[in-house]
Amino acid sequence: MLGYTVTKALTIPPEAFDENGIATLVVNGPVAVGEWALAAGSTHEPPGGALTVLGSIVTEPAPGRPDLAAEAAQDWIEKECERLGLSLIHVENLHPHYGPAETAAFAALVFTIARW
Repeated sequence: MLGYTVTKALTIPPEAFDENGIATLVVNGPVAVGEWALAAGSTHEPPGGALTVLGSIVTEPAPGRPDLAAEAAQDWIEKECERLGLSLIHVENLHPHYGPAETAAFAALVFTIARW
């Protein structure tokens, strides 16, 4: 697996969870100088508000390998959920939804997390 460094530990504010205790996070980012810079944000943001970065990582170099960036992101979120006492209940890799121009230089995943 691709190594990574946590540049900002994940924090999920209470308002990111819905009435059922579910939060949906998007982790995405580009490759720059071979390293993937991935940041997590909540999909539950106020309209017109700027996306708040809830956590971030930078991977070891792996240019053109969004699959490895996705694996690193999933490992990071799994470990952060364990640390925070949360349950990771679903992961969706959005990479197949991007066109050829974006696929080698951008990674995006959606994580569904529960407080139970």
